[in-house]
Amino acid sequence: MRRGSTAPAEGYKNPKITIPDPYDGKSKGKAARQWWTRMAVCLSFMQDRFADENAEMIWFLQNTKDAAADWAQPLLEILISRQRRRLPPALQSWETLEQSFLSAFGDPDAGRAAERKITALEQTGSTVDYWTEFQTLTADLSWNDSAYRAQFRRGLHWKVKEQLSMLPQDPTDLDELVTIAICIDNARCENELDRTRTKASSAGTRSMATTKVTRAPVSTESANYVDQAEKDRRKAAGECIKCGRKGHSAKECRTGWRLSSAKGPKPEGRSKKEKESGKAAAEAKSDISESESESGKE
Repeated sequence: MRRGSTAPAEGYKNPKITIPDPYDGKSKGKAARQWWTRMAVCLSFMQDRFADENAEMIWFLQNTKDAAADWAQPLLEILISRQRRRLPPALQSWETLEQSFLSAFGDPDAGRAAERKITALEQTGSTVDYWTEFQTLTADLSWNDSAYRAQFRRGLHWKVKEQLSMLPQDPTDLDELVTIAICIDNARCENELDRTRTKASSAGTRSMATTKVTRAPVSTESANYVDQAEKDRRKAAGECIKCGRKGHSAKECRTGWRLSSAKGPKPEGRSKKEKESGKAAAEAKSDISESESESGKE
C-alpha cells in the first residue's frame, strides 16, 4: 500500500492513529468495508515502519480474529513461508487483496441495493442533508461522473432545480453541481425565513391598529339618555354635550351622560338649627298678622 504514503513534512509529526480492533468477520457488508478503510488509513501513516509490501500485508492480515482469522490464515502462511512459491491472486497486490476480502465479508448485493436507494432518493430537507445521504450510497456504486450528476439533480427540491435551470452554463462536474445547489438552497431557506418574519410582523401591526376600546352605547330607555336636540342645544350654549356643564369638552368629561344639566354647584342644605330658627320666625310673623287682624275688627 505504498502508493498512499503520508510521510510527514520536515518539522511536522504525524498524528497519533488508533489501530482498529481485530476484525472478527461477523459484521459483514458496510462494517467490513469500514474496517478495511480504517486499517488502510493507519497503514498509510506507518509505512516507514515496514521494509516492503510483504511486511505490510502480514501486519494487516494478522489484525483479524475468529472467522476473519480463518480466512487470513492460509494467506499469512504463504507470506511468512521461507519457501516462496507462486503467490495466489489475493496476494498479487493490495487491490486484489481488497477484492478477496470484500468477496468474503462484503455484501454482494450492496451495489444493486445502493442503486435502488439512490434512484428513489429525493431531497426532503436541506441540500446538505440530501448530499450526505447521496454520497453514502455512492460508496457501493461505480458510476461515472455524468451519471452521478444526472441522478443528484433529479432528486433535488424543485425550487433548487428551477434555479439551476436558469444558470447560463451547466456545472461541469459533480462537485461543482453540489456546491452551487447548496448555495441556492441556503439562499432559498433564508428568503423563506425572512418572509415568515415579515408576515408575522405585519400581522402584529395590523392587530394593534385595528384594536379599539369600544364602549356600550347608552340605551334610549335610560334615564340619562340625551337625544340629538338636547346635544345641539348644549353645544350651542357652550356646554358639555354629555353632562351639560361648562368648562370642559365632551372628550374631557368624566361625569358621563346626564340628562339634567347641573350648571353650577349644588346649594348646600340648611342645618337643623337654621331650619328651627326659620320656623320660629315664621310662627312669630303669623302671630303678628293675626293680632293686627283682630285689632282692625275692633
